[in-house]
Amino acid sequence: MENQGSLIIFAKSPVAGQVKTRLIPSIGREKATNLYRELLARTLDTAVKTQFTDIQLWISGNIRHRYFSGFKNRNNFKFYQQEGKDLGQRMFNAFDSVLKKHPYAILIGSDCPSLLNSDLKRAMTLLKNGKELVLGPAKDGGYYLIGLRKNNFKLFSEIKWGGESVFSETYSRAKKMKLDIELLSEKRDVDRASDLYSYFRMKRKEIILR
Repeated sequence: MENQGSLIIFAKSPVAGQVKTRLIPSIGREKATNLYRELLARTLDTAVKTQFTDIQLWISGNIRHRYFSGFKNRNNFKFYQQEGKDLGQRMFNAFDSVLKKHPYAILIGSDCPSLLNSDLKRAMTLLKNGKELVLGPAKDGGYYLIGLRKNNFKLFSEIKWGGESVFSETYSRAKKMKLDIELLSEKRDVDRASDLYSYFRMKRKEIILR
């Protein structure tokens, strides 16, 4: 059987006050935590519809949190602990581990509700066909997806994570490294109060189309 790529999902244990912190001033800790759980569930549902045979959940925080117990056996996720002093180092370490066993890997977060199964399949196809880097730019200046065939610390070091220049800095570095890059369509993460309207509008549309 052909060695296939891996899908990495970065997630946090859903502890009130520690997830969706930028939304807490607007909607409070409890609603922010519930929203995080909802977004993570959507991401996992999207992930299992892909052709990935290896889907890994890399957790920041308590990997044994009771919230995760229902997912492990039902969808055959593999659980790992994130390690590193910042997001860049944690992503680099995850890729470093996964790419030792797989020809390519795609890493996503859990807060892009408009991410589709078709987006993941497209990224998979691009990497499988030789693209060295696939990026999905987010409207806030970050990225919601990164796919690699070969790990490189330059893509993850000395970047102001959470800032508006994450995508542009990563893309600029990749161009200087002469990587073969492909970009996916731009999408909106749900990080700030201003993102909530678009998310709720998307949910209403989904209900209407059912």
